[in-house]
Amino acid sequence: METQYDQDHFQFNYPDGIENNYWNFARNKIILNTIKKYPVGNIVDVGAGRGIVTGYLHNHGISIRGFELGTTTPISNSNAPVIYNTDVLSIPKSDAKANYNAVSFFDVIEHIENPVSFMKSILSHFENAEYLIIAVPSRKELWSNFDDYYGHFRRYNLHDLRNEVTQVGFEVLTCRYFFHSLYFAILLNNLIAKKRTIAFKPPTGIFKTINAFLGTIFYLEKFIVPGSWYGSSIICVARRKKG
Repeated sequence: METQYDQDHFQFNYPDGIENNYWNFARNKIILNTIKKYPVGNIVDVGAGRGIVTGYLHNHGISIRGFELGTTTPISNSNAPVIYNTDVLSIPKSDAKANYNAVSFFDVIEHIENPVSFMKSILSHFENAEYLIIAVPSRKELWSNFDDYYGHFRRYNLHDLRNEVTQVGFEVLTCRYFFHSLYFAILLNNLIAKKRTIAFKPPTGIFKTINAFLGTIFYLEKFIVPGSWYGSSIICVARRKKG
């Protein structure tokens, strides 16, 4: 079972300009910084959505192509190389084997009821993919109406994500929390307000500058706070086991 985005989900969560929101601003930079530590070549980005991450990585010199089952369009002016209405498994196996050496799931597998089987089917199709890159929401105590509305089956901890990665035949190279300060902000919000915003507006004017400042703080936080300290997201990079 999968909980695929419809048009309302795409427009509420990813309206044009939302890449300038502090969360996407910081997340994109953290993902790029993490990927550049490894000899990752051509990436197939599964469940690319409106291409916020795909376009950012592409525009920063990463070879990547996204595939999205849903019907939508890339974020305006993103140059995101995303193919829509397409199952990534429809790529001919010869092309999958020859053209990609990494698979990414950026906030995708939490929408899948059985993520291990889902990842195994894709990773067996892309049999020459040496690297696996995953970002997921974390910590079940942060569960809210946001997770219900956007069709999450779970929020991860480090142990659970490491376990799933191991089950699909990969060894973890790095697996850490990020958005550490945001963890406490969401926890406090859930205790007081008991709900979160589900429809987001892109920042404009002075608020765009403020969001860039906040995003930079969240990005720099990654280099100061240990990855084992709780955060509201996890990023993981793994390599296919030999033999």
